[in-house]
Amino acid sequence: MLSYTPNKPDWCYSYIDIPNLEKIQEELLQARDICNITLQNNPYYINFSREEIYEHIPLLLDYLKQIGVEEKLWRIMFSAKSLPESRYKKQSAIHVDAVNKHITHSLNIPIMDCENTYTVWYRGRVELLNQEYNHYIGHNEKPLKNFAIVNENSAKEICRVETIRPMLVNTTIPHRGISNTESRVLCCIRFKPDLTEEEFVNITTI
Repeated sequence: MLSYTPNKPDWCYSYIDIPNLEKIQEELLQARDICNITLQNNPYYINFSREEIYEHIPLLLDYLKQIGVEEKLWRIMFSAKSLPESRYKKQSAIHVDAVNKHITHSLNIPIMDCENTYTVWYRGRVELLNQEYNHYIGHNEKPLKNFAIVNENSAKEICRVETIRPMLVNTTIPHRGISNTESRVLCCIRFKPDLTEEEFVNITTI
């Protein structure tokens, strides 16, 4: 059995106030449509590297510079452009993004039609994803070796938030997005190296 303990197990998310939010939302939506998708680890989200999206997001970069983390921008992830194929569940599995914790925070920004959609966190036994049973992984060069899931039958919901405001979220606690809206667009910003405690405090208090 995998031995795993989340970071900050009592903290799931903090709301963030982002200046010029509407303009940044418009910019991100346009960038999502302009950039070519080169990485999609699962049917629920698409990813763009810093290099792929950098020139299309000047307003977001200005904000990240203001809070001192622009140089750490690693990837920007968006909800997929269509609902999953019938062979996949409508909702993603309850999961941990990286059991080795090279990712522990995500700066999430709602872009469009995020009302009545949620991020939900759970308590439960964490198990590494069996790569043989995730056919979607075959579309990528590198399997998600650190991606872990929690059995839905034994998971207990501990927190839920509607994704209508920007927030910094804890990706080390098992979680998933809940949405049945095909037009929903959520942006998730990842940092490398991960945020320090000082940066965490700065982002959540400005």
